[in-house]
Amino acid sequence: MNNALFANTNGLIAYVDTALDLSAKNGLTLVYSGAGTDADLSAGGLVVSTSSSVPATHIVLDGVPAGRQNSIGVIGAIPPVRLYCSGTVTKHNRVMQDAAGGILNSTGSGNARVDIGVALESGIAGSYVRVATFTPAIGS
Repeated sequence: MNNALFANTNGLIAYVDTALDLSAKNGLTLVYSGAGTDADLSAGGLVVSTSSSVPATHIVLDGVPAGRQNSIGVIGAIPPVRLYCSGTVTKHNRVMQDAAGGILNSTGSGNARVDIGVALESGIAGSYVRVATFTPAIGS
C-alpha cells in the first residue's frame, strides 16, 4: 500500500487561517468561502457554516487562534467525532447541520435540510455528542 496515489490515510487535515480564530469553534461545521484567508490558498478559505441548506464540508476538531495549525476533519471521511448540539439530538437519529454551525435532530422528509450523520448518543443544546458522519445528504 505504498502508492503515491494514497495521499492521506484519513480525512484529517491541518489547516492554517491567517485571520480566523477557531479556538472557540470545536465541533462546529465549516464551509469553503471566498472570504476566508487560508494561508495555503491565494483567495478563500474555510468559515463556520451559516446555512442549514448549503452542505458543510469540514468539522473543527481542535481549533486554535488565527495563524496557528487547526485540526480539521472532512465530513464523511473521518471516524466518529464530537459535534456541538445547537438543539436536541437523540441517539440513533440522523442529524442535520443548522445555521449556526452546530447540529440537531434531522427534521426528516418534507423539510429542506442537510443531514450529515447519525448520533451515537443523545444531547441537548450546548452539549457535544458523538456522531458518525457521512457525505452530506440534501433533503427536501
